[in-house]
Amino acid sequence: MVRAISAAVLLTLLLAVRDRALPRPRLSLVGAASLCVYLVGFSFAYVSLDAGLGALVLFGVVQLVMFAGALLAKETVPPLRYAGAAIAFV
Repeated sequence: MVRAISAAVLLTLLLAVRDRALPRPRLSLVGAASLCVYLVGFSFAYVSLDAGLGALVLFGVVQLVMFAGALLAKETVPPLRYAGAAIAFV
């Protein structure tokens, strides 16, 4: 919880510096649920996985989420990026 709260405070400060004003709070149930799933999964991994395996799983999941986000946003993904991701996963 300390890590999540400190991340929220830092993000708020960064947004305030960038926009020169405090951000208006918004409630997103999907965002809140996603954050809760992430926190529960991360907490479970923290106590049950070795650091190396955890870093590898985290890297793989981040790559998958980035690709899924690009595809859902209908961005053009060049073939070289697919090749790089395939090499990274191998």
